[in-house]
Amino acid sequence: MTRQTLGFYRESTFPDELDLPTLVESVLKLYSNKFKTKKIFVNRNFSDCPPLQGWAGELKQVVSNLVSNAIDAAGANGTVAVSVANANIPDGQALELKVEDDGPGIAPEHLERVFEPFFTTKKEVGTGLGLYVSKQIVERHGGTIEVYSNNSGNAVHRTTFRVVLPCSVSVPLRAAKTA
Repeated sequence: MTRQTLGFYRESTFPDELDLPTLVESVLKLYSNKFKTKKIFVNRNFSDCPPLQGWAGELKQVVSNLVSNAIDAAGANGTVAVSVANANIPDGQALELKVEDDGPGIAPEHLERVFEPFFTTKKEVGTGLGLYVSKQIVERHGGTIEVYSNNSGNAVHRTTFRVVLPCSVSVPLRAAKTA
């Protein structure tokens, strides 16, 4: 899995025009066996969306991190919902990606720390870098990432990660590597 997700990253100087629903679907396909093994229902809701400017490998890494965490949280016989829709922002048009799970939720004392480097609640398997890296990538694309979680005494628990990415943004060119 690590090789697979690291393989998303491809050095490129210029952003590409991307279809976000197609990109998200390609990541979901990578996790299809994990969904089947854990008997997780995947609810997809993709709107017709304009193209997005960005680096496909980096955005696949973000989606992969969010989906992998949702699978872990949902557990056996759970549900993961993934949606892509149009959103409006003050500077123009944007796309909204949501990844939700029906797991136990994130404890309130952990909620504020989920984007910190090396913070993890998965001691045996987590590095605490997935959400930190995801936040850096989203911000580099001019977007935002937020988390909402309900783990109160209610019967319904849900954690939602919401990413908003502008459709057109002045994305800075990558610096050339120096040896």
